[in-house]
Amino acid sequence: MISRFLTIILLTLSYACNEGNNATLSVLEPEHHLTVEQLESRWKRLYRKGTDSFNSNDYVSAERFLKESIDLLASNDASNSSFHVYALIKLGETYYASGNKKKQAQIHSDILNIGNNLRPGSKRHVDYLYHLGIYYSNTERYKEAINALEQALSHKEALAQMPGEKARVYHREALCYYCMGKLKEAISFAEKSVASDDNQLPDYIKSLAYYYFKASEWEKLESLMPNCFDYSREAVLRKFTQSKSNERAFYWGNAGVFFTKYLPYYSLCHPSDVLSSYAYDAALFGKGVLLAAENKSSELTLDSDNPDLLKLYDRYLELKRTKHRNVNEEVEMQSLSDVMIRYQKEHKNEYRKDFRLRWTDVRNRLSDGEVAIEFMAVPGNNGVDEYFALSLKSGYDAPKLTRLARFDEMAAIPADCIYTTSALFDLVWGPLEDEICDAKKIYFSPAGMFYSTGIEYLPNEDNLNLSATKSIYRLSSTKEIVLSKPGTFESAVLFGGIDYTPGSNANGKSPSDNETIHRSIPLESLNLRSASSGFSYLPGTMEEVGDIALLLLDSDIPANVFAGGDGSEAHFKGLSGTEANILHIATHGFYYSDRSFGHTVSIDKLFLDLGLHFTSEDLDIIDEDKMLTRSGLALAGANSVFQKETAQESAEDGILYADEISGLNLSSVDLLVLSACQSGLGDIASSEGVFGLQRGFKLAGVRSIMMSLWKVDDEATRILMSEFYKNLLAGVGAQAAMANAQLAIRTYKGGIYDDPTYWAAFVLLDAFDGK
Repeated sequence: MISRFLTIILLTLSYACNEGNNATLSVLEPEHHLTVEQLESRWKRLYRKGTDSFNSNDYVSAERFLKESIDLLASNDASNSSFHVYALIKLGETYYASGNKKKQAQIHSDILNIGNNLRPGSKRHVDYLYHLGIYYSNTERYKEAINALEQALSHKEALAQMPGEKARVYHREALCYYCMGKLKEAISFAEKSVASDDNQLPDYIKSLAYYYFKASEWEKLESLMPNCFDYSREAVLRKFTQSKSNERAFYWGNAGVFFTKYLPYYSLCHPSDVLSSYAYDAALFGKGVLLAAENKSSELTLDSDNPDLLKLYDRYLELKRTKHRNVNEEVEMQSLSDVMIRYQKEHKNEYRKDFRLRWTDVRNRLSDGEVAIEFMAVPGNNGVDEYFALSLKSGYDAPKLTRLARFDEMAAIPADCIYTTSALFDLVWGPLEDEICDAKKIYFSPAGMFYSTGIEYLPNEDNLNLSATKSIYRLSSTKEIVLSKPGTFESAVLFGGIDYTPGSNANGKSPSDNETIHRSIPLESLNLRSASSGFSYLPGTMEEVGDIALLLLDSDIPANVFAGGDGSEAHFKGLSGTEANILHIATHGFYYSDRSFGHTVSIDKLFLDLGLHFTSEDLDIIDEDKMLTRSGLALAGANSVFQKETAQESAEDGILYADEISGLNLSSVDLLVLSACQSGLGDIASSEGVFGLQRGFKLAGVRSIMMSLWKVDDEATRILMSEFYKNLLAGVGAQAAMANAQLAIRTYKGGIYDDPTYWAAFVLLDAFDGK
């Protein structure tokens, strides 16, 4: 029985405004009020809705939710709690941001009144002063913020009992001085913050690094970088080890900017061996880190010798690739995800190992005549991305940084000139001439617009492209040079000659008029392999897979062909867990997007947003589930979407989306060939790369992919694929097989397919046999 008398109850809340530290809430809890757990849960929900609305500049909704959170506390006799202070502060910031000075003044008075009722020098009082400092700094009253923070620092006895408190007070005071234009004072307090931080939190040391950068204190910045990099990376790995994919994405949206923007920008502004080395390390760690984290989790599970765990994982994938999950299935999927997380936490050392590779590991695997290049794009002072390259050779003491061009300079080149003139070559490869002139093999990892451009096919002034004169490998990351393993080709599965007529899908289920489709695609945006008002039958694909099947048979490689109505979603999804090493898909592909890239916010604005408010509208928060629903493949029965027919929830509609593909286990597939239009395109999200079909298949475990960057011709593609497999099965390797196939099609029948439209659409990703 809970007493009716006043009870002091401690609650903990980790919230961004509190920078991850614990807060306390004093509440009265009469029998008829909410329990502590209920009050905490409801308050958090309202408060987060308020802060989310605030961050979205929806101040009307922010005010409503924050006031509701305050009323909730008042109705439970918790008006003097720390939670109340946080809500009032954020409400005051809301009124400041919306320009409502009258309401802000009232809230300001309420905030001060709470402080007047606290015992000076108590831990709650120190915590209050810190948050008062946040309020003042977020409303641009920096002198008052510093005064509040100095008061907090004066209570040394309380600070001694509050681990980490002194460091975060110093950290906020440094930021206030920076905002006032007093960089020297900002550095002084930031140094105190780092010196007093016993927990080695990366935010403090990253801020100090930024202040050194702004002051051009290059030696201090370089000396700080080892700890700064290691603390930041290990904090990410700790979070990733215990988080689900959506949680990782949200966390990386904030923490990742150090690796994807700040550190590369430092090295661009001050090229030095130290900063270039860490910029290369940042590329190895940051490029595709969310994909790598998910794949590592899957890899650990699949390598387990626990049959029960493997069975649960199969069920998890089954649910993941289901188009229409009900509530119970969603709950089951989350529970199964928790099982996988627990397993990777138990094997955290193995999970984290590959994320700790450094540039020296890549350099040590390079032979004479080889060069590895990490392309990078960072926001410039004018808000437009600047491109540069970090290159490595076997004898290098540090990566070499080479400036390339701005995004707007490259984007200004007309599309019909990219593969027919040297205009783009001169901006991309021209500055790297000294690095690549004597190289026989070039390994490169793209960035920004290079993800959707075949830069390996750009012609120089002599109309020669690199792939015609050198072996050039497009890699997700140059760490593949260290991690990649040789592939094997022992069996194959081929899809082609598919019947797109509604009802042709071989899953035994047909659409009916009174049932509903839950996904739609903007049909006018499709750029199909063959011009059509729908998914037209592609006779070339039947010939294509027939020719390939015969070539495979001649090499004693069994091939299973799915054509006509058998080229269905049901049969495709049945490949999960397949032992096939080659997967060839000849069909229509599509991609549509509402995202663009090239224009970004300045580094300084991003630093201030994150420093003051712990968030920014310019952060690239990745919603992978949504982004993977904008690309897919057409399989049997797919024309139901054109004929406005509908499909029952349990039926397959013939459209295989990238998110469904991500729920397959295709880890045995060493080579995927997407003989379809736009199969290499997708939303480009920061250094994570392309979110499209390639992302779906990479999440499914596929090692290397051949894919297209634009609409492809049916007959030319059939010939190209046949030539590719002839060379591949002759043992020359995928990269050489592609180069030979392109040469063959360019000279076919006197050059009728010599135009780059026919042969330059396809690129190979991670088609690398290891070293």
